[in-house]
Amino acid sequence: PMSEWDPSELANPVGLLQFSPVDQQIPFLVPGVAPYRKALAEKPLPSLMIIGECDCASLDSNSIQKPPAWSPDPGAVTQFSQLSPKGSDSWAVVANVERGSHCGYLTEENTVCSLAGKLDQCERCKAKEPYAASGAESRFSDALLGKLIGSCSGEDPFGGDFCRWIRSDCMTWLNTRNPGGHVNLLPFSDGSYTDYSGKGARCS
Repeated sequence: PMSEWDPSELANPVGLLQFSPVDQQIPFLVPGVAPYRKALAEKPLPSLMIIGECDCASLDSNSIQKPPAWSPDPGAVTQFSQLSPKGSDSWAVVANVERGSHCGYLTEENTVCSLAGKLDQCERCKAKEPYAASGAESRFSDALLGKLIGSCSGEDPFGGDFCRWIRSDCMTWLNTRNPGGHVNLLPFSDGSYTDYSGKGARCS
């Protein structure tokens, strides 16, 4: 078992980046990864969740996908609320891409992703054109990954200090309406473009 592995044999993760996350659950077969999110919420580890305004596969709850990735309702149980419980010291941050779709972050079309996205059946963004793969959202995702790697490089770049993570080049770049000139982000209730537990009370 991994619990008996030598530390030198284990990975040393420096951060987590999720695009359009879906937590599939099938009784007795696929239990979902809520316990994993609970464990991550307690670690001083840079964590980013990128959701898309038009992503029904990620944002809608159904018999297989539960809970949804995120909700504007602060009282709703979501993947992000499990990663970043209210009042916690979680390092998880979320951002919302305007016109973002389930497959928009991909560098090329993918049949399985397209089936999951089902834009023709999605009730979100009926009056908008969601991003397709290998477009602006994909270029944004690539740029974000580069920013995250750059900010997290080196040994212990944040020294266990959450505020250094929030003020990093990656987060400063992301917390704008049009990061890198690729896509627009939707603002949260306070007008900023990123959200996390305890915003306003932490790093003031």
